[in-house]
Amino acid sequence: MRFHKETLSKIAERIAASLKIRKILYTALILDNASHTTVQEWFKQVSGESLLNNILAHHITIQFKPTEDQVSAVGIGTEASVNVVGWVSDEKAQVVVVSGLTVSSGTPHITVATASGVLPEYSKQLLQGKINMVEGPELTGKIEAVRML
Repeated sequence: MRFHKETLSKIAERIAASLKIRKILYTALILDNASHTTVQEWFKQVSGESLLNNILAHHITIQFKPTEDQVSAVGIGTEASVNVVGWVSDEKAQVVVVSGLTVSSGTPHITVATASGVLPEYSKQLLQGKINMVEGPELTGKIEAVRML
């Protein structure tokens, strides 16, 4: 199938417009590759556990469904670091607690892994229990806005 040059241009414009209007689902500190690996290895070492089936370990949510003002204020594109200060786990999830970043939903944390069928949101419930306080590694990443698909 052949497209006329003008048709392709209109399709590209529509795609670009649709990407701009997609709402931001959350803002987050997205861990760099080294920190993504570090947090997994560190968790296994300190907890003595194997990771659960669904490995995540990629971000810290700053704001879920933020307003435009909240997105503007968070510093999109800024590099940041956090320190691991605790961990908690059960048969459903494995979570590390971090300091150095303010989040809107309680305790700043990284969901390292969850069991099959367990949503990452379960981490908030797990954090209501006893947290093993530690001095863990520094993790780095970039603050980004994650859009709805």
